[in-house]
Amino acid sequence: MVCICLFVSCNENEPVAFDILGEWKLIQMSGSTPNSQTTGADMEYQETYVFNSNGTFEKTRDTKGVIKKAYGVYKAYITPNEKVLELTYNLESSIIGSCTSNLKEVMNITSNSSFSST
Repeated sequence: MVCICLFVSCNENEPVAFDILGEWKLIQMSGSTPNSQTTGADMEYQETYVFNSNGTFEKTRDTKGVIKKAYGVYKAYITPNEKVLELTYNLESSIIGSCTSNLKEVMNITSNSSFSST
């Protein structure tokens, strides 16, 4: 599996207006091999993120009825090249989508209704 990590300079980041509040569901997964996309019930697991107005979030992963949850804080900002959603978790968890173990998960904001994992 190929994992792409994004490194962002904190000095040039500006807050971004992006309505993230509420529940967001994982709708598609893809790997590094061509035509490896899966959607809906065909995905290995189902995930949701709930973003609260106080800057906190909850991530839930359901793998065939086994539920795991993780919590933390989030921020959205703009770099010179992209819009970024950064999640910082309270504790280490196997459901953190990251190449490193720094309690962070970074997403690219692709539109007002979607974001994708890096």
